Amino acid sequence: MASTDEDKMIPIYFGPEDNLEVIIVSRRNLSSCRIFFANCAESAPHHILITKNPKPIRLILHYAQNPKEFQLPEMSISDIIDAVKQVESLMVHDLCKLLIDSLLEIIKKDVWQYFLNRNYLPKTVAAVCVKIMCEDPEQQLSNLATAEVVLSKSVMGELLTLDMLSVDSEETLIIAGFKFINELRDGTKNLEEYRKYYRTYFLPFLRLLTLRPGDLARLYPILLPEETLLLLSQLRDNVPLLTFKDLPENHALFWHFKEYKRKSAVHHYLIVVRDEEILDLREVVREGEFIVMDPGENKFVFSFVANENITITDVYLFSQLDLEVEDFNAKDVMRHLERKEHQHLNINRNKWKLRLISDCGPSTDRVFLANQRHSLRLNKWITFTTNFSVPKNSRVSLEVVLREELFMRHVVAQPDRIFESINGVETRRIFDNVNLEHFHKGVGPTNEFKPVTDEAFTVFKGLRYKLN
Repeated sequence: MASTDEDKMIPIYFGPEDNLEVIIVSRRNLSSCRIFFANCAESAPHHILITKNPKPIRLILHYAQNPKEFQLPEMSISDIIDAVKQVESLMVHDLCKLLIDSLLEIIKKDVWQYFLNRNYLPKTVAAVCVKIMCEDPEQQLSNLATAEVVLSKSVMGELLTLDMLSVDSEETLIIAGFKFINELRDGTKNLEEYRKYYRTYFLPFLRLLTLRPGDLARLYPILLPEETLLLLSQLRDNVPLLTFKDLPENHALFWHFKEYKRKSAVHHYLIVVRDEEILDLREVVREGEFIVMDPGENKFVFSFVANENITITDVYLFSQLDLEVEDFNAKDVMRHLERKEHQHLNINRNKWKLRLISDCGPSTDRVFLANQRHSLRLNKWITFTTNFSVPKNSRVSLEVVLREELFMRHVVAQPDRIFESINGVETRRIFDNVNLEHFHKGVGPTNEFKPVTDEAFTVFKGLRYKLN
């Protein structure tokens, strides 16, 4: 078969002008290496590249000779970074990915050093450093306590000013800050020490405007009296605390406030019940969509197989309804229930424990307490933050056992509906063999859990996950 122009072999001379090397590459493979070398492929009969450092060009040309079977040679860290710079500029994307993958574990071992010097690194490497820091900022703060980095306000700001930090709310960073300072101060309980370090390294970068009043309580010991008074005067239940116009000019809090939330990592949801289908307390009673749990113990199980590597970040369970028999004897039941709907009565989080069981390894049976936040209110739902990694093809069971005769929403357990009409194509691809089960055990030491077939319901609202 006659050869085509694309099969034509082109010699590429490269290196210092007085010591050129040559590598012969087909026009087809050379043109696949994008911008600069695509122009080389158009020239004949050869091309010359004058460069003081021939190593990156040599690597790219070896890759161009056989991209599908190319393997990286042993390289120093500096050689890899130099190669990434050259590969970036020539847009040889597949080779760039190979180089970055080879750097990944090295970067993770000393990520703070690379992250703080990212402005001197190739853009691709710098982006990887930022991505690692954003994926688990709590862990990176913990690592900073032992990293060989001189701690300063600017160092802390490099992390806490990132918009893409993967946190559910600023409260996550508030708590992480206390843990970090506790490690830094070797467990000291001195409030003045805490206040000094927290105000120096954390407070300037927290986006307090995105918090709710209940989330702010942890910061009261850190704030100055006038700051606390200002914030308390602006408390609202359903809106952010402040806007910039609410702050007096040059106020102590002004300089570190930001109104917008961080752009957290992309999360997905496996939904059991849509938000728009959740009735308020009055509608629950009006429609008769509630149930009083039988005496003894009720166990609810939400199980599935994960078809991809995922992390379950949060699990949502319906909390008990703030209902009592006496409520139905009120003179105006609906108005009475409307008032109860807005009462902020917290449940006992220690009575709500989520057990997560998986067949993916040794540490696969864990118990989580409900988050200690405003989501614990009656009539709503409870959030359990789990951050539990699930390998591909693992089966996971989420279990909760309730031991009181509680008023609960009557959410019928319909696993088929989860896939038929609620969740999108992507979620249906990720999860398989989804099941919702309800078991009951009567009062007495000899009783065992038995499946509930009639009037089976569930307390699971759904879960949030991200792809690994």
